[in-house]
Amino acid sequence: MKLTSLVVVLLALLLAACSPKPTPAPALATPAPAIAAPVPVPTSNVQPVRQAQGEPVASQDTWAKVVAEARKEGKVTLYTWAFVGDIGQTVFKAFEARHGIKVEAVTGVGSVLTERIKSEQAAKRNIADTLDTSIAIVATAKSMGLLESLADIPVLQEKGVWQFNPKVDQEGIIIGAAPGILTSFVNTDLVKSGDEPKSFRDLLAPRWKGGKIGIASPVTAPAANYIYFFRKEFGLDDEYFRQLAKQEPKIGATIRDAEGAVARGETAIILATADAGLAPYIKEGAHIKPIEMEGGIVGNIVPGVALVKRAPHPNAARVFVNWLLSAEGQRVYAQAKIGLPMRNDVQDFSPPVLRMNPKRIIPMTIEAFEGASRLQSELTVARLLNIER
Repeated sequence: MKLTSLVVVLLALLLAACSPKPTPAPALATPAPAIAAPVPVPTSNVQPVRQAQGEPVASQDTWAKVVAEARKEGKVTLYTWAFVGDIGQTVFKAFEARHGIKVEAVTGVGSVLTERIKSEQAAKRNIADTLDTSIAIVATAKSMGLLESLADIPVLQEKGVWQFNPKVDQEGIIIGAAPGILTSFVNTDLVKSGDEPKSFRDLLAPRWKGGKIGIASPVTAPAANYIYFFRKEFGLDDEYFRQLAKQEPKIGATIRDAEGAVARGETAIILATADAGLAPYIKEGAHIKPIEMEGGIVGNIVPGVALVKRAPHPNAARVFVNWLLSAEGQRVYAQAKIGLPMRNDVQDFSPPVLRMNPKRIIPMTIEAFEGASRLQSELTVARLLNIER
């Protein structure tokens, strides 16, 4: 190599050694794993549950699935004694707005609806999802094996909100939907203040003879059967009912017939009925007031609501009953029927005239409900009063 070329190479190497080393490019950070897009929940699985004020949030997957399946079922069919007329339409509209589930109602007397369910199940042609009527008749339906338990609905787990326990029996088959007070009422246009009977035995006086006393047939309504069941509390016996029959009472085919008769002044007194049944008449201006017979007032829960066995829309039925007992459902129902709610966190909508001394209320038990049911099915009181089936 020539000297000149050697010098050039050495100078290049020297300059390279003296030059600053280039700063290496920063290493790329390990990329974070991509966030997966939310996987849509199929409509056949869990759907979010809208929360109503006072209605328990279904946080468990099991109840969320019940709600989702209920919405897929799309409707619930009630065999109903209580949800009729404006009351029924108000309740159904509110429930549908909350859950998007339509309500179909078959209305009638509880004993007739029970027999219909029995016939339909025997024919394997199930239509009813729920049955609501007096708890005595619901107890009859239970004894016939027509009903299933509702003990798993979340609202029954709420604590400290009940003034009337909705779980009537241990199995959770009979659920109370609305409270009531079973007592006697007079039409104040026909019975002056101070002339009201003070006891059931007072009704045997001549002044009450000849259609003055109204009684709902104990064949279709439980009221007179409850009076008989608690007869010792009132100092009564079988002979009393035989003597009462001689007073020629006016027998209403249903409780609503008997209530309408006293409201219109066709009878002066109705032997026993729930306060809720007469509240609408009072609101419309009827002159009626309750009277407290010696021995106390029978505390009642009317109606009872139950899940029918092999219901075609079982999930919708559970969601309906759960909503009905929620604060929202009880507020809607109590306001529509102008009465007491089951819950102590909901306003009492009953007229002031119907609010009676709670210390005089004889508490109802499942034994009383079942006892009245048995009396009704055996026609015990009907026979004593000479009432044909």
